[in-house]
Amino acid sequence: MAQVYVVGRVVADLELKQSSRDESYVCFDIAENIGGRDSRRKQTLQIWAFGSDAKQLICDGVQGSTSIWVKGYLELEEFITESGRYRDKRLKVYLKSWGYASDEPKQIFREVIGKTEQYAPIIDGEREPLPE
Repeated sequence: MAQVYVVGRVVADLELKQSSRDESYVCFDIAENIGGRDSRRKQTLQIWAFGSDAKQLICDGVQGSTSIWVKGYLELEEFITESGRYRDKRLKVYLKSWGYASDEPKQIFREVIGKTEQYAPIIDGEREPLPE
């Protein structure tokens, strides 16, 4: 299976379900924008999470319009529409890990860089001899 990393918005609220084997799972769609400026379009992927991952998504309050990133295994699945008239294909991702998509990692990185700049000595190679 191919591994994929997706960032997008959850399309609808999540609902925890039980499988016939009594395993907790959640299935939901995530929408991402692909393409350049002129050819930008929305792509929807179906995400499947099982067991503790599914419960964690619910406990952490993931719901419709939440921006998240998902890492998992990609599978192209062929299915018949609900009307039973058409065959179609969809991209399915089996969740391996996930997190909220935000600017927080960039913010933390800037803070760390800012702190290291405060403590690192500034050396001007033209005015001061460089350390050997």
